[in-house]
Amino acid sequence: MFKKILTVAALLSLAGCGNDSSDKPNPPPVIPPPPSEGHPPNIGDQYTNVIELDIAPLAGLEGQELVQGIEDQLNNGLTARSGLFNVTPKWGMTTAGDWDELNLNVIQRDNGEYVFETTIAPQAVGIPSASNAVKNGFSFLVEMPNGLVKEAVLAYNYQLSTPLGYGGDGSRTPDYLFLGGFTSGDPLVENKPLTNGKGFTYKLSTDRYIYMNTRFGDAKDNLFFNKALSQDGERFRIQHGQWNLVQFDLTANSFTPEGLPVEDGSLAMHYNAKEAIPTDGSTGFYPVTERVMIDELHNYQLAGLMEFYRHYKHSADQPEDLLEQTLQIKDITFAWTDESVELPEQPPVNPDPTPDNVCSDQGFTHSRIVDLTGLEGSDHQKIMDAISSQLGDIKHGAALFSVDRNNISVVTLGDEPALKVTYAAGAVGQDNTENGTSLLVNFPASASISSACIAYDVQYEKDVHASQNNDLVILPSLYLTDTTTNTVLAEHNYVINHNKRLGTKFNASFLTWFDGSTKYWAPNRWSSISQTLNFDEHSGQGTLDSLLNNDTHFKPINGVEFNQVAYPLVTGDAIGNVGAVASFNSYRPDAARSGVENQAFYFKNIAIGWK
Repeated sequence: MFKKILTVAALLSLAGCGNDSSDKPNPPPVIPPPPSEGHPPNIGDQYTNVIELDIAPLAGLEGQELVQGIEDQLNNGLTARSGLFNVTPKWGMTTAGDWDELNLNVIQRDNGEYVFETTIAPQAVGIPSASNAVKNGFSFLVEMPNGLVKEAVLAYNYQLSTPLGYGGDGSRTPDYLFLGGFTSGDPLVENKPLTNGKGFTYKLSTDRYIYMNTRFGDAKDNLFFNKALSQDGERFRIQHGQWNLVQFDLTANSFTPEGLPVEDGSLAMHYNAKEAIPTDGSTGFYPVTERVMIDELHNYQLAGLMEFYRHYKHSADQPEDLLEQTLQIKDITFAWTDESVELPEQPPVNPDPTPDNVCSDQGFTHSRIVDLTGLEGSDHQKIMDAISSQLGDIKHGAALFSVDRNNISVVTLGDEPALKVTYAAGAVGQDNTENGTSLLVNFPASASISSACIAYDVQYEKDVHASQNNDLVILPSLYLTDTTTNTVLAEHNYVINHNKRLGTKFNASFLTWFDGSTKYWAPNRWSSISQTLNFDEHSGQGTLDSLLNNDTHFKPINGVEFNQVAYPLVTGDAIGNVGAVASFNSYRPDAARSGVENQAFYFKNIAIGWK
């Protein structure tokens, strides 16, 4: 079967075809390519499309020019009919705001070959962002020309400069590094099945014990969230200072005529040209077969996840144990067949009009509500999934929450269900798993927003006053995000405080703590809350409002009504790329207000809105 192997070298070899001139210049001497270490990928004959990225022509490019150079080369020889690659940088290839920096370079090694190189700074951990301005690898997505492809291969050789391992002697670094793979969903894999249209991600992670591990998530289960790779029945160690081949051979699952997913998806892996199989080291070996990668709600779009960074520090390691790591990559190869997955018909995202609610009554043209009916007695995960699927985009899902928490339930108060959240006595801080909830839901807006709303009814059990239960609890609130970088711009957290008033505890440059409410709260009594924000889509200047029982309850600031004070809600590059998040991160943040007894808050009539 004919393979379309498209490299710059191959394309240049076609130059001059059809030139019949009798005075052709002498051909240039044939210069053999520089010696290349590492293993070549093993591409099966069924792959009719094979592209290996030629790094040499990219020398001298950086930032957006490098992004464009990669995309142009991948698309050389492809057409709109065949489909085109789309390269989207996330970090390390831009200078977004004041936190990102150029961190993917093309260098020439001593043997003459060109490779990509990136740096991970000492002590750097986590995705770079405005709140985590670190030099930590790079990330870009490569969407396949045919996003519905049935079979595909991603392969590359990588090399680490610094040996892995722990001990703190300065000779090795206990790195948990993510390495690239395939994705059609959220690359931040959760330790649970990725159902409700969330798609899948298959990538690898190193660890401080020098093993290579899976970080896989799909719609079947969480079996491969963290399994070591093995060869010849044994876990293998990662070697630094040499080229190592990583190869993924993916086959997506199919669907029955009724539109239900079939458990026939698979992922074969090779490491240094030998088959690699996940193992847990005790109960056996687990080939990645009989998988459901795509459920009936997923809008499948396969992409290569070229994401390499240090994502975790083990609690036994000190920050200074994390040394500088240089990572080089080459021989990046994509292959795919012409067969496509036939997705079932997608259900409409919102088949019925949303019932009237507090946000829609305030003029928000798009809104969603939470229906808690039938969730009484459900576990916390089912409740979280129900909230996120009702408020977020049903096809794609949007929830991120901690599975370690079990402080949420649905109970019946009076004649209707209510969401109950508990806070243990003395529990303080967002990381305390007995302290409230951890849940973020992205608004399913299709374009940049300029206004957002969250509303609910709330009551609580114990008197929060400093002389009683001494509580300060963050309520469900609104966050604004930059949709291009997926970073939070500001946390607009409202709190019930120890003075029995509603206050602000914003994580924003323009407003932090404000205890300016003119009304007082009492336990075991329902109150209606709505929080709104509006800003100019060009300047980012805007206003905030918070209503208690349909009345603005904050006193004026410097003689100006609270809801008339202008704030820079959005600034810089984020203007025109604004999303909203419904934050159910409700917890006690203040050690001085830690609660004498267990506390419980109840919520109902939850709604969001945007325009």
